[in-house]
Order: sequence, then C-alpha cells, then structure tokens
Amino acid sequence: MTLATRLLLSFALLFVPMYAFAALDVSVSMSPTNPAPYQETTITLTSASFDVNGAMITWKSGGTTLLSGLGAKKVTVTAGASGQEIPISYTVITVDGGGASGSFIVSSQTVELLYESRESFVPPFYQGRSLPSEGAVVRVTALPSLSEGGVRIQASSLAYSWYLNGEFLENASGVGRSVATIALDYLSDSNDVRVVVRSPRGSVAEKRTSISPHAVMPLLYSYDEVLGTNLTKTFWRRLETSKDITLSLVPFYFSSNNEFENTASYSWYLDGLPVTPMEKTLLSLRPRENSVGIRTLSVMVESAKRKLQKATNEIEVIFDTRPN
Repeated sequence: MTLATRLLLSFALLFVPMYAFAALDVSVSMSPTNPAPYQETTITLTSASFDVNGAMITWKSGGTTLLSGLGAKKVTVTAGASGQEIPISYTVITVDGGGASGSFIVSSQTVELLYESRESFVPPFYQGRSLPSEGAVVRVTALPSLSEGGVRIQASSLAYSWYLNGEFLENASGVGRSVATIALDYLSDSNDVRVVVRSPRGSVAEKRTSISPHAVMPLLYSYDEVLGTNLTKTFWRRLETSKDITLSLVPFYFSSNNEFENTASYSWYLDGLPVTPMEKTLLSLRPRENSVGIRTLSVMVESAKRKLQKATNEIEVIFDTRPN
C-alpha cells in the first residue's frame, strides 16, 4: 500500500460514524387509557433499553410540536369530541445516537350506563326510578357512542366486557351484549359495575357506576274505594282522624313481582297486637263513636326469598270522634 493510499484511508476513517442510528425499544402508555371527551390524558414514554431522562424527545400533533426537550418523557393532551381522532407522533434521540419514532391516535369514545330493578315495587305512574333493594336483580344497560372515521358504529357490532366488583362476568359479556342482568352482592354496601366496549378496529370506551341497595320503604297512604290510593300525602309518624279511614301500604323497592308476591308477608299490629287487614296492603280503622285516644299502628313487610328485605313502619293514630 502506497503512502498516498494510506493517507486517503486514514482521512476517510475520520468520517466513519462511531455508532449506527438503530431503532430502540420504546413503550408509550396513556392515563386515562380511554379518555372521555375533552378530558386530559397524560402520555408517558418509557424504555428498558436506555435512559429516557437523558434522551431528546419531541412530541407532535398534526405537524405542531407539543413538547420537545431533554427528558421530555411526558406530555398532556386534551381529547376531542366523541369520536374525534387526534394524531400524536414522537421521536427519540439518545445520547449515544440511538433513535426511535412512532405514532398513534388519541380518540375519545363514550359509553353511558343506566340501571333499573324491574322486580322492585313502585306504584303505577310513579315518576321516579325503581331502586334495587338488598339482593335485588338489576338490569344494567350500556349506551355506547363510538365513532371511527366520522362514522358511528352500531351498538350491535361492539363487544361488551362486564365486570362486577372487579370480577369478569363471562356469561354477560360478548358481541352485542349491551345489557347485563346482575344480582347485587348481599355482603357489599355498594356494587361496582364496569363495562368495557370495544370496536372491531380497536376503539375502546369504558364506564363504571356504583350501585348501592336501597332500604325498603313501607309507606302509608289513605285509600278510597273509588279513587284508590292517594299518593299525594303520606302519613309519617302520626295520623289524625275523626272518622273511619282505610290505609294503603305502598312497599317502595320491595321485591314484589309475580315471582315474589306469594312468598311476601305483610304483618299489621295495633298496640303490639296483630290485626287482620282487608287485604295484604289495606287496613281499615274504625274508631268507636264518641271516643278519643292514641293507638300505635305498625306494619312489617318481609320477603322469604330476599332475606335482608325486611322493614317496619310505625305511626301514632290520634283519633277523636266526639261530636263538635
């Protein structure tokens, strides 16, 4: 090798890079994983192959730089409207020249949960919801709103994963299974119900709700043979009357559909002694003429199938039938 050749080779070696720009192992996570519309989500970059704190990291969205700097491993992004997709990209350059890049989509999808207990009693035309009592069976309905590419996805084509107190409910889950029938846990003061909804292309939405059993409320109202139960006024603690009166028991939230009705018991007591009602939920009081006094009326409702569904209502009946 001539001297000229050796000089040229030595000159070339000065410009040979000491390292190669190789792809690195990078993981990206989001919290929350499935943000709601307009919710902030924090994106975190981690790696087991290099020190992210010493790397130059740049985050971009649609060509706009969100964050760039040494060790910029976290960036916060606000999700858009339901179904809106926000593209996020990142590049990483380490101190030894390694590099990595990637991109993903931040998409906000929503699902709402509604629940009712069809076995819990409420009177006809009651405007409130039938709340579940101890051990009741609850029907939970998921109402998803997932979109991809601006097109709403049919609820029947989505996959639903249901959980009760963290336990996966395999029998309730599956494609198109937007309704779950759940028996409340007797041993829990509240029941955590969660659903995770997934599209065929991977969009995800989740929602959780806490369902607490409501106490059975046996309330007393006046009753008329023509007009029926007068629900505009309940007798609470005391009742004053100067004539005969018929009382109607309305056992709010008591499991009393056809399955339970034959096993339900309604016990009436006057001054601690049992009295016989006209019907299970109707009792007539007929104070003696020209008399005055106070009696204690109590009624207890109890379910044979739902052992914890037991409640009592007690009122004072103040009567005065003396002529004016």
